[in-house]
Amino acid sequence: MEIHFDISEEELPVFLAEADEHLQVLDDILIRLERESSDSDLVQSVFRSAHTIKGMSGMIGHQRMTNLTHALETVLDGVRKNSVPITKQLVNLCLDAVDHLRLLRDEVVTSQTCDLDIDQIVSSLKDFNEGVKKETLPQAPNKNNVENVAGALLEDKDLLKQKIKTLIETINTEASTPSLHGRTFQIQAKINADSVSSAARAFQLMMALQDLGDIQSMTPSQTQIEAVSSVSDFVAVVVTNQSFEKISAALTMISDIDEISINGTLVLSKGLVVSDRAQEITPEQSQQPEKIEESPSVPDKSPSQTSGLSASERRSASPFGRRNSDTTIRANVERLDNLMNLVGELITDRNHLKQIHSRLTRINGSYDQIFETITHLGRITDQLQEEVMHIRMLPVSSAFGKFPRMVHDMSQKVGKHIDLIIRGEETEMDRSMIEEINDPLIHLVRNSVDHGIELPAERLAAGKPERGTITLTARHEQGRILLTVEDDGGGIDGEKLRRSAVQKGLISAEEAASLTEEQSIDLMFLAGLSTAQKVSDISGRGVGLDIVNTNIQHVNGSIQVETQLGRGSQFKIILPLTLAIVPALLVKIHQSTFAIPLVMITETLRLEHSAIKHVYQKPVTMLRKSVLSLAYLSDILNLPHSNEKRKYLFAVVVQSGKQRVGLIVDSLVGEEDVVVKPLGAFIGDIPGISSATILSEGQVALIVDIFGLFKLAGL
Repeated sequence: MEIHFDISEEELPVFLAEADEHLQVLDDILIRLERESSDSDLVQSVFRSAHTIKGMSGMIGHQRMTNLTHALETVLDGVRKNSVPITKQLVNLCLDAVDHLRLLRDEVVTSQTCDLDIDQIVSSLKDFNEGVKKETLPQAPNKNNVENVAGALLEDKDLLKQKIKTLIETINTEASTPSLHGRTFQIQAKINADSVSSAARAFQLMMALQDLGDIQSMTPSQTQIEAVSSVSDFVAVVVTNQSFEKISAALTMISDIDEISINGTLVLSKGLVVSDRAQEITPEQSQQPEKIEESPSVPDKSPSQTSGLSASERRSASPFGRRNSDTTIRANVERLDNLMNLVGELITDRNHLKQIHSRLTRINGSYDQIFETITHLGRITDQLQEEVMHIRMLPVSSAFGKFPRMVHDMSQKVGKHIDLIIRGEETEMDRSMIEEINDPLIHLVRNSVDHGIELPAERLAAGKPERGTITLTARHEQGRILLTVEDDGGGIDGEKLRRSAVQKGLISAEEAASLTEEQSIDLMFLAGLSTAQKVSDISGRGVGLDIVNTNIQHVNGSIQVETQLGRGSQFKIILPLTLAIVPALLVKIHQSTFAIPLVMITETLRLEHSAIKHVYQKPVTMLRKSVLSLAYLSDILNLPHSNEKRKYLFAVVVQSGKQRVGLIVDSLVGEEDVVVKPLGAFIGDIPGISSATILSEGQVALIVDIFGLFKLAGL
């Protein structure tokens, strides 16, 4: 059934981004609360996110989303007030509510009501909240029921601990001064009578104060603000640890407000800031307006309330359309991609100018002024490239954020106890790279849960803690991104992999017998290989790690595996910083130029002809007392050899996992940042070639696909 919401096309992406952000916060913190139930800051954060989603959904008239978030908010408010204990049952129930909210969020995109009955989850939340209240001790205890309660508590030690903790926290709370967990401020505001949406301005004032602290009382109430179209006066008392200056700054940025006073001091008059100081008041001194009312539903809003707003007015009126900080904006990713393409063209022209200057200098001598201009242009171009790259960067937490919930759900399904540790989530990656590595990370984490970590009984028998650990790490290293997925499970059995590969007909018994332990571990990346005893909805179908390898290779990355039986495994993913502009080494083969991504290169060698030997008719050379396999790049790509006789040959040493190969080329041209251009559908896929680039003089160079070359060469 089609459904209409009071939101414009311009507001929609902002609403979705804000909703996704708060839903992710709910996911993350709910899982943390299961282990860190004493952290009051976490409780406050999760409550505030639920409250914000409720306000956002109410503003666009999403009735079902508002009802569900109100039920969730009520339970979390009980947690915040220490009347509802944090248990595994509560966390799972709240996580189910978050899943429902995500489906309701999608209704805003599709404008279609999804086949979802929220009455059941709302009822479950209410029943849980009411059930907890009924568990309190009897008001008039007698000997029998006291003994029954005491016996029940002794049988359930966890419940006993939780009751004692709740009692202590309640005593401490009551012993402290009520409502004085910060400074108390009274806020009075007059909203412009000509405002096209004065109720929305009042809602903005409320949301700003909620971000700053706890609202003790407010007139009009939230229910009244959401139900009416006009508000002239706004009064609230808030307790906060924030300074007067910060409160003033947050409130005075809201438009269509004629006057604002804080504790009787006028700070805004007719749109002009007139004061930045005020005295603190006590709760007794402040007038107590009407107490905030919480309503499980929001009356249907008439479209006329906001239909007359301009695009800019609607953004200002929306609680999700305006940030507290004017220094950040949300930008369309297509515009960022276009900007990066333009920067790429500028880099190409800069390289061309350098080439022209070099040629002119060789012919006619010095051109200092041209050189200075080119140098300055190069510096500006580098800075512009760096700034655009930073704009495109996102913290890897946007990719890691889903895994706490995923590990929580999967570990319960397979009967394991697993902790997830995330390190380096602030590490930034190019947006396009994050999209590409999303699926590989999912497969690796699922593999660690299902195959890596043992069952609790097995871990205890092996002398390990009952709870297993999976660690996700991200960091920058030598101009590359390193991501690791590590577990302290049972490790990978090479013999088991060899046996499974033979049974499934992927390799012969003779081939299996000749494999080293490292080569046996690499068998896990074969399509169709699985060591699972039975097929489940998590694994066992033989797909997953082959997709991991393929996707990582697709972005010129590599994956390495370290494992030890009984101790655990580590998967290390090495990636370039971006896919748009790639640092590369230019090499010559006959009359053609090729670009090899630097992220794949470990070193370059200059070899005399006598240094090249042949083992089983394949070229090799000695490199620091170890044998290095060689391959002529011209032979792999079926290109003619250069007729020019050279004293030396050059080898570019590239690495895939633990395998190193020296690619023999005619000459090394030099390093250059190359702008990646896709080959296009007309040309299609070319084995050993990933893409192309335009060099400084305008000629096209092909960018080498190292993994494709390995396959072509049979390495």
